[in-house]
Amino acid sequence: MTEFKDSGSEVTRIDRKKWPLIVVLSFPGLVLIFTVFSLAVLYSYIKPRYQLAERFDLTELDRRIPGRAFVRLDDVSSHFVDALIAAEDPRFYQHRGIDYQGLGKAIYLNAKDSKQINEGADSLTKKLIRLNFAEKLKARPPNPALEICLAHRVETYLEKEQILELYINQIDFGSGYFGITAASEGFFGKSPKALNLSESATLVGVIRNPFYRCPRRYPEACKTMRDYVLNLMAVRGVIDQGTAANALKSPIEVRAEGSESE
Repeated sequence: MTEFKDSGSEVTRIDRKKWPLIVVLSFPGLVLIFTVFSLAVLYSYIKPRYQLAERFDLTELDRRIPGRAFVRLDDVSSHFVDALIAAEDPRFYQHRGIDYQGLGKAIYLNAKDSKQINEGADSLTKKLIRLNFAEKLKARPPNPALEICLAHRVETYLEKEQILELYINQIDFGSGYFGITAASEGFFGKSPKALNLSESATLVGVIRNPFYRCPRRYPEACKTMRDYVLNLMAVRGVIDQGTAANALKSPIEVRAEGSESE
């Protein structure tokens, strides 16, 4: 009597032994296909936004309004510049317009505790862009990719010191003060060059919310932010703990509203 082998069962047994190897060998190919597909999608998303960013006139960043003082960076207190960078963009000199590290940290801290005061994720470059192109950006849906492309372009067009200089001359400090000269003279009756550490930290603390941190209307809220900025400067090594402690003891003394016009 002739014996027949169950060839189908044999093939099945062999296939079951080989399929893990087949999967392993095909994995790099699948990864490559996924990577190419993802890059193609990203390219199709970024390209039109990059082209749109190229159409912005960057000469508009140097917006000097008649009647408003324009001060050179060398004529501004180093305390103010140090406080501004420490509180608003600590990696200003390391990034190229977008602080990806700060963005990731801000997302994590906000998810962890939305009530605490966290550092912002925006760079000074992006803030300068919004000050000058607010209307153009508002005319479109919120578009982070456009801002990223525009920020990279600005960083290529301007030096870091130029970005700082333009920004500090356009900041809205509230109370009708635009720019560091108007704010330092209006609140403290002195030039930007003469600002001390406490006064500089006070003005930087006002920036994020000019109305509710105004030293005249809300002195306690203003002092809380002044102290936050000083402590942040100490933590980041911009000033030492002793210098911060002395500045924290300083009262915030501002001119009475309207006295600057006398």
